[in-house]
Amino acid sequence: FLVLCMMRISAHPWAAELEIRTNFNVTRNLEAPDREPAPLKYNDKTVIRPPASDQALTIRECVTIDDVDALREATSTILYASSQVPSAGIRSPNLLTPNPSYRVIYRFLDICSDGGHGVMEAVHFEIFMPDRPDLRFIQVDYNCIEPDTCEGDYFEVFEVEKANKSNSLIVGEKYPIEWTVKKQNLVERQSQTVDDYVYTSKKDENIKGVAGVSNRANNFVALRRRRLQKDSGDTNLSIDDIYKAILVDTSSAWIYPVEPPKNRLEYAKLVENVQSVSPYTGTFAERIRVLSSSEKNSIFDSSGKLRNYKMNTTDAELLTNRLFQLGVRFRQLITPPRIENVVVSSSNDHPILQVNSEVLVVREVTLHLTSMDVNLTLTVQKITQQNRGKRKTALIQCVVSSDFLTLIGRSKGGFSTDATLHSDAKSATLDTLEIIEDKLKGGNEEIGLISPPLPPLLGCIYEGSGSRTNKDQCIPLQFSDSRFATIDRISGQKLRLNEQQSIAFNKYHRIRDSGYCILSPPGSGKTTVAAAMAASLAMERKCNVSGRVQVLLAVQNVAVENLAISLKTFDKGDLKSYRILSKEHLDHKNPTPYDIFEHLPNYRMWMKNANDKDLKTIADYFAAEAELKQAKRKESRKNEKDIENAELLFASLIHPAKSVLERYLQPDIVLSTVDMILFKLLNKFTSGVGGRLWNVDRVIIDEASLLTESTLYCLIRCFPKASFVLIGDDKQLPPFMYDEKILGHQLAGRCALSVAMRNNSLCVIQLVQVYRAPQCLVEPYNRLSYEGKLVSRKMSHRRPLLLAGLVKEDRPDLLFIDIGRSQKGGPSLYNTIELDSVKKRDSGRTTIFSLSTPPKAKKSRSSLFSRRERTKSPTSSVIQIGAQWLFLVTRKLSSFSAILLSSLPIIHGILQ
Repeated sequence: FLVLCMMRISAHPWAAELEIRTNFNVTRNLEAPDREPAPLKYNDKTVIRPPASDQALTIRECVTIDDVDALREATSTILYASSQVPSAGIRSPNLLTPNPSYRVIYRFLDICSDGGHGVMEAVHFEIFMPDRPDLRFIQVDYNCIEPDTCEGDYFEVFEVEKANKSNSLIVGEKYPIEWTVKKQNLVERQSQTVDDYVYTSKKDENIKGVAGVSNRANNFVALRRRRLQKDSGDTNLSIDDIYKAILVDTSSAWIYPVEPPKNRLEYAKLVENVQSVSPYTGTFAERIRVLSSSEKNSIFDSSGKLRNYKMNTTDAELLTNRLFQLGVRFRQLITPPRIENVVVSSSNDHPILQVNSEVLVVREVTLHLTSMDVNLTLTVQKITQQNRGKRKTALIQCVVSSDFLTLIGRSKGGFSTDATLHSDAKSATLDTLEIIEDKLKGGNEEIGLISPPLPPLLGCIYEGSGSRTNKDQCIPLQFSDSRFATIDRISGQKLRLNEQQSIAFNKYHRIRDSGYCILSPPGSGKTTVAAAMAASLAMERKCNVSGRVQVLLAVQNVAVENLAISLKTFDKGDLKSYRILSKEHLDHKNPTPYDIFEHLPNYRMWMKNANDKDLKTIADYFAAEAELKQAKRKESRKNEKDIENAELLFASLIHPAKSVLERYLQPDIVLSTVDMILFKLLNKFTSGVGGRLWNVDRVIIDEASLLTESTLYCLIRCFPKASFVLIGDDKQLPPFMYDEKILGHQLAGRCALSVAMRNNSLCVIQLVQVYRAPQCLVEPYNRLSYEGKLVSRKMSHRRPLLLAGLVKEDRPDLLFIDIGRSQKGGPSLYNTIELDSVKKRDSGRTTIFSLSTPPKAKKSRSSLFSRRERTKSPTSSVIQIGAQWLFLVTRKLSSFSAILLSSLPIIHGILQ
């Protein structure tokens, strides 16, 4: 009898699946509910969040299986008493025993369409599963709802009664609403309300409202029309607009086990068909207000959002910062997940996915198995890069999945399919913006040189107060040959810069203002000029001023690599340069100029005063490298497994060795992507490479047309004492996915180069001489985009298309082919449809077809013909007019023809 009294026996159908808690403590300060977006479905054990076995940390963990049993018993009794027999499978209540008291938790959702009731949802599976769908949603009389109740608020429910009128709600399946709350209590929130901006992104029928973006949440937030302030006069929320809202952190739409499951994997199978009622986060708008006319003027001022700097610098910058954050979050949320074609195989029951492009950070992969009409989601375990020169390949190893093993068993030796790659990659810009905001508000967070005083370049760009101290240097004067800048290459040749390049070069050496811009059309030598400026200044400082650092940046890794390669042509061995690369981009089989593999052999030069622990890390790296080399020698007779183990050991020691050496390196030139330099600053290092970033006095940004306004702001804030040189072409593509018609993009995604030149307060130098294509091919886009200013220095004596009778004497060497259809996009270097169209028209006469980067279309392309059809011919130019592609084809080393894949009406307009 004593044993039976100590045991808690539950009549719930799932009682055998649960570890029913016999005793637990309740913490003094209950934590706030989960705010993260709920999973769409609970078919994965990792999304099952049970209570702790010994201590309740949240209000929902205080509910027990006894409370659930009591609620189910009480409602069954009411149904039997009213002669309404419940669904099959529900046990008959014991009518002789009084119903025990209970306390269960329901989450408030929204007001019903009739306006007379609100709807609540159970937060525990066991309340409505497996046999009581009528208990998932209950209603509450509108007059019983607290005035400031918001979506996600928790209610303690103590008593329910049969509803006078039944309703229903469809969430995957139809759920009846048959119960009305008779006695309840609103649970006090743990968080405070915040007044902030919200951006209305799109309508969403699932929430019967608008999906908005807020700086309080990393996902969309639900905005309801009824939350609009009554006196605003508006009855609807406009899309693509900004409002002020009182935001509150409540609960997301998570549902939980009431007791800890014995086996979470088996439990996930029981609840896998339960769908979330809302995909959004637990931040909601308690009240929404339309902006006043003065607030709108501050936000929508197209001539510069910071025009009120002189009135209140800090407030103006805080507003700009908050809008930048709002724009960055919006751009993150609308960026579609990456879709790739993958080759699927298996190794030791682990799914292996091969992707023929670079893959860095991926959380999950969804395989789209169209032949089986199945979408299978796999959790990523690790990613291995397999780079061969410029060709990038990644192997994605996933966690063992029983569903995958079933599918792979049906196929013979693997298969190919499309897959969606889901990433949780962080935004360096967003992280930096948040820290800058904290600093502006007086926070103690230390990062780089960020401090409240406004950097001169920001005032120059936004307030138009910059002083152009060297205006005369911006004018392309005709001066004698002695004024042309020259610099020695390591090949022994001298690089002689042209007029405009020399102006940019000379200004860089004696720069006395906050920065300037270099407009550089395709083929005008911008990368060479940037490298020459950095190298010559570093060599000049060797004899004069020392201690200052130059930073060479670009948005994309390929542009940084080109800068490093160009810089190497001027390095006689005395340039102290270092290229920062992420762990994922490091490849010991394909090292790049100035990366960590170039510096590790010379570690003794930098680590003279290193501690024993750091020296041991470096020694372990070299020992593993030697062991790998030994294993690969034929005479060692090592098997493939031994070589693989040696490679794994060596790869595991690369990053520790890199981290150690970076704490001692003292470079004068640092090369990096924009994101990597911001992440490096976020780490707050004070020695080595990180410490050198405190002494930066010049920053060169290549391909600045791809840089967003918000990221440029972060860089200026992180390097407030530096002069900036923005190099790029404002006629080329704007930053990724930018749409000037959408306010969300304008908030943070505008082209940094265009913004910098907007107020005419920065010096602008335009390069007009191009070297990549002859004048006959430059002329079309020269007339359309560059006002006829471009002059080609590349000679072309042959006109193959004219000789073939495909163009007239007075027309450019342009041949247009309408391919009629398109190939699905992606980062692949090959487009077979374009290739086939070119081959059919060209009849095999072309010896090489290689493409470089075009304006308005920064998409990497490579040689399209088979390897045996390639020659040693240089890469040709590629341009684009409007939305159409223009490909220039190299013929027999010195002759050029062109192919534009386009529609005929556009073609004839361009030719004329």
